[in-house]
Amino acid sequence: MYQLKTSTNIELRSKFSVYVEEAEKKLNKTAVDSVEQLLLPLIEEKSVKSLLRHYLLDVKSVNKVFGQFELATILGYAAFAREELMKPTELLEVEVRIEASKAYALVPLHQSFVAEALSTDFVAWVHDEEWALDRFSDPASKNFALCGQQIGQSKFVTLVDSSSNINNGTNDSALLFQNKDAALDKLGIRGYETFDKPGSLYVVQVPMAEIPYPVKVPLVYMSAKSNENAKTSTKSWNTVPGFQEGTIPGFTKGLCNEVIMETFQVQVTSVDELNRKGIFCTRLID
Repeated sequence: MYQLKTSTNIELRSKFSVYVEEAEKKLNKTAVDSVEQLLLPLIEEKSVKSLLRHYLLDVKSVNKVFGQFELATILGYAAFAREELMKPTELLEVEVRIEASKAYALVPLHQSFVAEALSTDFVAWVHDEEWALDRFSDPASKNFALCGQQIGQSKFVTLVDSSSNINNGTNDSALLFQNKDAALDKLGIRGYETFDKPGSLYVVQVPMAEIPYPVKVPLVYMSAKSNENAKTSTKSWNTVPGFQEGTIPGFTKGLCNEVIMETFQVQVTSVDELNRKGIFCTRLID
């Protein structure tokens, strides 16, 4: 699904919270050297090993990312997805990405409530004016046709179905968003001060066929701060404020889908060539 109904979210979030609470209780009772065995019945082995490489096993661990709450979230989701989404014996696939001061635990679309959007046509996101012009208007820029943040980094994007009524009833244009209000609603960013304000909004749309890597759903999203007073170079990791508050994984608090795309660069030499691939950066105004 692309967006959640409020009633559906309340029901699913309530169930998900119970699974996370149960997972946390189990972790509290489980010795450190037995955590792996607790995870293996629900999560594939290579994912478990990757998670535990970044799990805060003890207070002396350096630069470990995930604490008990994050691991409980992942374990709880594995049980929740097994019950609500997956086959009885299917194991959850979790990809861990550590990117400088950001960290993610990601699952495939088909193991999420965003699965109904597997046949989606496009992803879309918003850039500020400087990045939009640098990446999509200036062929002389080294960043021209760079889709996302920087190569190798993750980018939050929204899945968009071109058949949905986002052109105010007309589908004769290549542009998915022909007015600012439609973009604010369909991207789930209405009410966010960064985007929902007077002035221009730059929206990027990219066909799924042009994305070289699978988009995935974030279960955990964390950021790090360096411990300046530490004798060794360490970081303290915390969940990014506001991430999936009150919603199930895969959706924003505005109940719009939220997935992760790996940044890539399209090999083109002009804006026209980029547009022929279905990639547009549109300036929308009030």
